[in-house]
Amino acid sequence: MGKSKRLHLVSVLILVVFLLFALGSRRNTEPIIEYEDLGDGVVRETTTKYEYDGIFDVSDYPRVFEGKRDDQGLIDGKALRYRLGRTGHSTGEYVNGKRNGWFYYYKDSNPPDDLTGDPWKGEYYKDGVLEEAWVEQSSFQTSTFSSKPQSFIYLENNWPWFIYEMERGDISEERLIFFMIEVEKNTVQASPSDQEQFIDAYNDALEEVGGTEDFEEIYREYLHISALEDLESGRRLGLRLAIF
Repeated sequence: MGKSKRLHLVSVLILVVFLLFALGSRRNTEPIIEYEDLGDGVVRETTTKYEYDGIFDVSDYPRVFEGKRDDQGLIDGKALRYRLGRTGHSTGEYVNGKRNGWFYYYKDSNPPDDLTGDPWKGEYYKDGVLEEAWVEQSSFQTSTFSSKPQSFIYLENNWPWFIYEMERGDISEERLIFFMIEVEKNTVQASPSDQEQFIDAYNDALEEVGGTEDFEEIYREYLHISALEDLESGRRLGLRLAIF
């Protein structure tokens, strides 16, 4: 495989693996969730910490989900998400555990008691796929990058919620871009020639880059998000739904 084709393979697959969180890391991270019944079928789920290899990692800003789940545990209907100790929240509609409808993001609210304010961003999903989005002009962030890496643009255009979640954990867009550049560079240097080699090279790069002082905080936040996404995607597996 020529160099240009190999680079194309990496730039495409790195986002597939990056967002398929079950393949995103070799580290088995388990979210520890506290549940509270709010009545009328609504539950509050607060992820306070994460466990891996017998080690507990306490979240700086615990993630909170409020909404209903169906008999299979899939999110159904309107859901509220926010971080304890942080202003701002997001709301949106789910069907069969997938984003389906408009999702709105608010900056100045103080959840869970104060959910006032106007949204600064909106995203419309159909069966989990982003179809359109808008952002307030005043909310655009300036960047020191003359051009963003292709992998980040693909992430931005398909899974903007992931970037938002990273930012809620104090990981700026620029820091995330630097992280992705380093992971992609290390993956390319391994010269993977097929998907299996790519996954191994990607995981090696993820752990190597994430283990450095500059990027360990980003890797930690990534592991937290991937653990929760793993949990949600596992509930949607056909075999699991057939059994339960």
